Amino acid sequence: MARNKVYFLISLLNTMVGCSGEQTEVSNEIEIPVWQAESGLPNSPLDSDLLSIQGQIIGEGVLEKHGMPHMLDGLLIVPTPQDFQFYDVSDPTNPTEQFRIPHVMPIEHFSLAFSNAWSERSLISSGISGAAIFDVSNLSEATVLVDITVEGGGFGEYINRAENIGVQAPWLFVPTSENGIVVVDATDPTDPRDVAHISPEDVGFENTGYAWAVGNRLFTSCHSCAGAAVIDISNPEDPVVLDSTNAVETFGYGLTLKRDAMWIATKGESGAQGIQKLTITSEGSIEISDKFEVGMGGSADGGYIAFQDDIFHFGASKEGYRKVDAASLSALDGFELTDIPDAEDLDFAMGFGPLLAIGDDDASTTTLMFHSTQEDTTGPIVEMVNPIEGASGLPSTSRVGIVLSDWIDARSLHPATFQLRDAEGNLIEGFLSTQSGIVNFTPHNYLQSSEYTLLIKGLRDHAGNEMIPFESHFSVE
Repeated sequence: MARNKVYFLISLLNTMVGCSGEQTEVSNEIEIPVWQAESGLPNSPLDSDLLSIQGQIIGEGVLEKHGMPHMLDGLLIVPTPQDFQFYDVSDPTNPTEQFRIPHVMPIEHFSLAFSNAWSERSLISSGISGAAIFDVSNLSEATVLVDITVEGGGFGEYINRAENIGVQAPWLFVPTSENGIVVVDATDPTDPRDVAHISPEDVGFENTGYAWAVGNRLFTSCHSCAGAAVIDISNPEDPVVLDSTNAVETFGYGLTLKRDAMWIATKGESGAQGIQKLTITSEGSIEISDKFEVGMGGSADGGYIAFQDDIFHFGASKEGYRKVDAASLSALDGFELTDIPDAEDLDFAMGFGPLLAIGDDDASTTTLMFHSTQEDTTGPIVEMVNPIEGASGLPSTSRVGIVLSDWIDARSLHPATFQLRDAEGNLIEGFLSTQSGIVNFTPHNYLQSSEYTLLIKGLRDHAGNEMIPFESHFSVE
């Protein structure tokens, strides 16, 4: 399978059609990567039984607690506490290892991010006592750029461990659980600076287990307790809590963003597992929705959620797996923990096209199966944007972020597919980053007083489906 990048110069003259129906000409000579159609996923249509084991990637010891599967360059990433393993899964019955990037980080990774801020392509993950940045411009020669230690960071679960890193390169938002969220300016990765701190007292709950940054907003929730908050990070050095709540189920675990809401995997006092929806208003307020139970309950603490188009993949820990309709929050399919031989803790489930990969962080395995017999032909759509459409009077320190309906192939993210332009049509240069369906853009320089247009076209999911073009507008005072 050829995976080498090929580049060429073109005069980019596209018509961008936004949600408002307006058409805007974008003209700029720019070097863009030729899209490679190979997704690395199995061919379809599929004739295999759904949710039956096709293949497994089996770890080699206690240091191989498998985390959330990701993909890069058409290869499946299996993150473990001692390395990132890359597999060819085009034949899921025979996953074939291609590369390993060694590291030592005693954590099961929940989210990986990718950016062009520190090298041609960087990978960002949780670190031993904060965050780590790797140069993955060439997978066969990947190196660690920096392991960042933040104040209060460590690897004690529920104590000071970063469950994920909110990445808005070069800014990092590092949740250190009981010690709050540390905001890091990593513009110079050799000299990262802790510039702000958001304590659990600031947000009003026991610990800050997760952090997702989208434009001028930061979203966090409690890990193994009740609580969620929305924070204004338009000035990352002076974050302001917009709203917080404890009125969620008593035991929250994984947090994800989809549409206009935060979604938390929870277990209530009754023991029933489910998904708590917290709708976010345009002002950043939290509106509580009911918890939706997904037909599981008992011994598990919570679990983790990942989304793919109109479904959630719910890794429900000791209870197994559920495929959940994101509109009705009803379980479409699933299996119990005992259906996977020797399974212990099925926390991390994600779909890539019709393929489902589930990481077990206790049994140290990643199991491959099909969750659909149909080819994935649905392109991503923008479900959240910040700043919101028509926002005005924004500070010059603003950044731009979106949440898409599916995780994207990082190869499709570059300055030709994600553009910010001022009122004169000038292209604003900046850093791009993506993680778990989120894309962020940080301008190299503070924004000047002007109206701005965000133009996005050409982003693709891991099955190669192209997004619906998107346009949004805001102004800076």
